[in-house]
Amino acid sequence: MIKKMLIVISVLLLFSWSLASDAVKVTSAKAVQNSHVSQDYNYSPVVSDYDALDYGPVDILTNYNPNRDTDDTLTHAPGGWGSQFIQDPGDAMLVVYQLPADGIIKGVNVPVQEWGTGDQQMTVGLYRVTYPFRADDSQYPVTAVDGAGWIGGYDMDADGRMTFMGTTYSAAGTQGICDTNDVVADGVQDPLGDVLSTIGPIGIPKMGLAWPDGFLAATLDPTNNPDIANGGGSNWINTVDFGSEPTFLSGEFVGILVYSSGAGGGDGPETGFQYQAGGPLGLNNPWVSLKFYGSTEADGLCGGTSGNDGWHIRNWIFRFELAVLLIGDRGPTIGDEETLVTTISPDAVDYWIDVYDDNPSGGPAGIASVVLHYQLDSTTAVVNDVAMTATGDRYSASIPGQVAGTMVYYWVEATDVNGNACPSQKLNPNQNRTNFSG
Repeated sequence: MIKKMLIVISVLLLFSWSLASDAVKVTSAKAVQNSHVSQDYNYSPVVSDYDALDYGPVDILTNYNPNRDTDDTLTHAPGGWGSQFIQDPGDAMLVVYQLPADGIIKGVNVPVQEWGTGDQQMTVGLYRVTYPFRADDSQYPVTAVDGAGWIGGYDMDADGRMTFMGTTYSAAGTQGICDTNDVVADGVQDPLGDVLSTIGPIGIPKMGLAWPDGFLAATLDPTNNPDIANGGGSNWINTVDFGSEPTFLSGEFVGILVYSSGAGGGDGPETGFQYQAGGPLGLNNPWVSLKFYGSTEADGLCGGTSGNDGWHIRNWIFRFELAVLLIGDRGPTIGDEETLVTTISPDAVDYWIDVYDDNPSGGPAGIASVVLHYQLDSTTAVVNDVAMTATGDRYSASIPGQVAGTMVYYWVEATDVNGNACPSQKLNPNQNRTNFSG
């Protein structure tokens, strides 16, 4: 479900979009944009984090090409990537995806915006993560983010330092040492996983590890993987080159872990990645990115958003991507949609959206229904339903006219012939908006 807001001022319109993927040309691991297609998005947040340095939009291409055993690129945004979100040596970053169908992970992409100075290396792994769930299987609340999103780490010492792999994970309620105003959030567990893996190379986190399952670690370095700032680009890694190609089931969460395993050094050891704000994209239920902040005796600081070392759920999205061969059925995918504009008319507002369905398993495919839902003045109000009418892949309906000043929250739900629904996305009030004054 894709939830949006329409304000009649007569009518002020707030719109959101469905998940989208970059069309990425690669040399080996195959990345194909053919689902979650949508509009370009250029959002410029006010940057306040010390590790979010500057910002600039990046263009996006989209296409749709369904077939059996569907190649897809999973990414959390269609464009508008900025730079750069930095990671110090000893830090780690995690991006989480939920599989839209049974799929084989063919590759992982970690673009580097700008390498830091000194000894630089990034180590990459895929995990059967416990995040976004807490130890009691409930999901972390949307309020657990940034400073309030401290979810701990391993082996906290007397100076508050933690690691992201170790022996004893901090319990909920653990008192902050670097910032005593904070405690570890309720229900925490290692976000990477709750099962210790017996596979993979030495020296990488083993809780939840799904790949690499060979003897070699998957790494990036400035020599073999030039950064974007110096003419480089995508850094696709074939999973088969470091073991096997892991399979995840529909609905499972897979995490991409990238951590700075080099020693750093020099006057700027921080490495930067592309990023953008998750809230305006509706990616807040759950938030999809986490960062582990470490510190050393040399730097003498706890660097986390809360003021403490450890994992923090972040409101930012980091640009780490997956190339997936989908082999099972999935819900419908959302394409282009009507861009509703501000109107002073109290009349009904026409709306259309393109909806597609395929079945990578080779079974029956097709759209059973597309419904436009809307609520008046509140996201907790009664939900009204309008069946959308098909003309090919395009579905249309009207939002009934409202009196001036009415706020209309709306979203679309599509279901295929096998009962699978389209991905859901919640409204966030910080989306693009158009103001009108008559």
